[in-house]
Amino acid sequence: MKDIRELLQTRPLLFDGAMGTYYKAAPGVECEQANLTDPAGVLAVHREYLAAGADAVKTNTFSLPRLAAAHTPGWEQLAQAGWQLAVQAAEETGAAVFADLGPAPDTEAVPAGQVYTAVAKQFAALGARNFLFETLSSDAGLLDAVGAIKAEVPDAFVLVSFAVLPDGYTREGMYCKDLARRMQESGIVDAVGLNCVSAPGAMRTLAKQLGGTLPLSVMPNAGYPVVTRTQVKYQGRPEYFARELGRLAAEGTVQILGGCCGTTPAHIAALRAELDSLPVVEKTAPTEEFSTVKEQTVENEDAFLRKLNAGEKVIAIELDSPRNADLTGYSYELNIFGGTITAHSDSGDGFDSNGDLTISGGYVTVWTANTADNEPLDADGTVTVSGGTVLAAGGSGGMGMSLAAAQPCVIFGGTTEMPGENVQNGQPGAGGQPNGKEPPSGEERPDGEDRPAQGGFGGASLLTQNNSFTIANSDGAALYTGEAAYNASFVFFSSADGSTQGAGDVWMNDLPYLQKVDSPETEELVPNYYSVATFTAAEFKSLVPAAKPDADLSGSPEGWIRDIVRNDSDYVASVTVGGVKLRGNDLRTILSLRSPSFTVEYKDNAFTFHVTGYGHGVGMSQYGANILAKQGLSAEEIVQHYFSNTTVGYYDG
Repeated sequence: MKDIRELLQTRPLLFDGAMGTYYKAAPGVECEQANLTDPAGVLAVHREYLAAGADAVKTNTFSLPRLAAAHTPGWEQLAQAGWQLAVQAAEETGAAVFADLGPAPDTEAVPAGQVYTAVAKQFAALGARNFLFETLSSDAGLLDAVGAIKAEVPDAFVLVSFAVLPDGYTREGMYCKDLARRMQESGIVDAVGLNCVSAPGAMRTLAKQLGGTLPLSVMPNAGYPVVTRTQVKYQGRPEYFARELGRLAAEGTVQILGGCCGTTPAHIAALRAELDSLPVVEKTAPTEEFSTVKEQTVENEDAFLRKLNAGEKVIAIELDSPRNADLTGYSYELNIFGGTITAHSDSGDGFDSNGDLTISGGYVTVWTANTADNEPLDADGTVTVSGGTVLAAGGSGGMGMSLAAAQPCVIFGGTTEMPGENVQNGQPGAGGQPNGKEPPSGEERPDGEDRPAQGGFGGASLLTQNNSFTIANSDGAALYTGEAAYNASFVFFSSADGSTQGAGDVWMNDLPYLQKVDSPETEELVPNYYSVATFTAAEFKSLVPAAKPDADLSGSPEGWIRDIVRNDSDYVASVTVGGVKLRGNDLRTILSLRSPSFTVEYKDNAFTFHVTGYGHGVGMSQYGANILAKQGLSAEEIVQHYFSNTTVGYYDG
C-alpha cells in the first residue's frame, strides 16, 4: 500500500471520484448499505477508479458518522465491509486506502467530536492508517477526533476537506481561509482542502486563496447539477475537469486531486493523463492572496472616461460569465416533470428551449398573445409530451414545431394542425384533433352533451385568467374548459415517525408535492418523541360520540376499536371505532393525540395509546428539517426533500 507522505514528495496524489452518484443505489437506500447487499457492485466501482489511474480510493462509508449519530443498527458492520472491499481492490494495484467520513450532526446530546471519534476508532481497529474527513461545513469537534486518531495511530495521515460555495463560505457561514488556517495551526492535520458543491473552475480560484504550508487538496464536482424528478445530471465533461485541475497541479498550488459528485472513472482517467503529461516544474509556495490582474493603462481618447470626466451620463454594463464558463459539449434542454405550472406571456414565447422541450408530468397551462410567432411551446429541437396534463394556446400564425406526443394533450397554435402520435414536423393546417383524428359525430362529452364533429382546433383561441377558463374556436364552440392553477400550500408539522405521509393519507385529495419522504428523527434528537395517552372507557365514550354520533360504543370496550390499517409510512391510515371507519388523523384529532402514528392496547378498563412524533405527518417536519440543516443541507435542498416534484425559486409577482 502506497505511503502518502513519500508519494507527495515526488508527484501529486490522485484520488478516485464519486461513489454515490456513480454507483446509483436504489432511491431511498443508503449507498453504504451496498457494502453488505451488493459487495460485488461496490468492488467493481473501486476497481474502475483504480484502472483509471487513481493512487488512492475512499471507503464507501461517507454517511457513517450520520448513521452512527442516529444509533443506526449495524453501522459498525457497514464500516467493516466498506473497509474490506476497498482494501481488496487496492491490494491489486498497491493503492492507498482512506477511511472516508462525511459530516456528523452536532447536537448537545451527541456532539460531533464524539461521533467522529467513535467512527474513526472503528476504522483504526480495522487497520486504517489514512483518514479523510470530507464535505464538512464546519470544524466542530473535528480536531478532538483527529487528536484521538493520532493517539491511536501516531503515523496516521489525516486529510480534512471542506464543502465551500463559490463565494468561499460553507453552508454554515464559515470562510474557507479561516477553516484552512485553523487546520494548519492545529499541528495534527496533515493536509487540508476543498471538495463538493463547487465546479472545477470555481474551486480552482478558491484553492489559490488558501495558502499555508500543508499540502492542499481539491475534489470538485463534475460541474453544476441539472435536477429532474428522476435523476440528477452532472454535465461537466472529463476534458474540462482534467484541464482545470491539471493547471492547479502544474502551478504547484495543490498536491492532492480527485473528484466528488458527478465524477466518473472517465473524469479520473482524463485527469490521470493530464497529470502524467505535465512538465516537471519548480513548485512555488502558494501565497495568501493571488491575482493575475495586471495594471491597466487607459488610452487618451477613451470615450467612457471622457464622458465621465465631463459629468455626462454614462452607461456601464457588467457581463458576469457563468460559474462554469466552458459550455462546450453541454446539452440544452427544458424538462417539466411535475407540479402545477401556469405561464402567461403578453409577448414572446411561453416556454422557450434552445434544445428539446420535454413534458413528462404535472399540470401545465401556458398561453401567449394571439399573434404570429408567439408560441406557447417553442423548442429548437423536439417538443415531447410523454405524461402529465398539458394545455397550451397562442400563436395565430401557427407553431410549426416538431411534436412527439405519446400522451393526450391540448395544444392550440392558431391554424396549426397537430399531427398524431409520435409524428414529427407538424405544419400549419385547417383544424384537426391533437391525435390527428376527428371524433365521430355525436361522441359523448363527460357532461352528456354532444361534441360537434367539425371546428377542430383552428381559428381564435380565447383564454381567460379567472378561476376557470374556456378555449373556443372561431365559431364560439367551447373546445376546452378547466380550472386555473392554484398556488401550492406550505404544509408543515413538528416531527415525523421516520417518514412523512402523503396528503391523500390524511385529507381528501392527494397532491404531487405532498408525498411520502424519509425524515431523520430519532428519540435522541427530538424531545418527547414518544408519548403515551391513557383514557378510561368512560372518558373514551364521552369523547368519541361527540364527534361521531353514529359510533356505537355499547357492549364491551374491548370491541370498540378494531381493524387498524397502516399506510406505507406506518401511520394509521384507518381505524374502525364503534362500527364507524375513521382516518387515523381523525381519531388523533378527537383524542388530541400528538400524532396519527400510534398503537393502542386495552387493559384494566382503559385504552393506552403509544404515539410517535408530533403532528399530522404531511409536508415538512420541523425537527427533521433542523436535523438535515445540521447535516449540511441547504434550505433549498431541505424544501425540495420534503416537497416532492418541486423547484425552489423566488416569486416576484
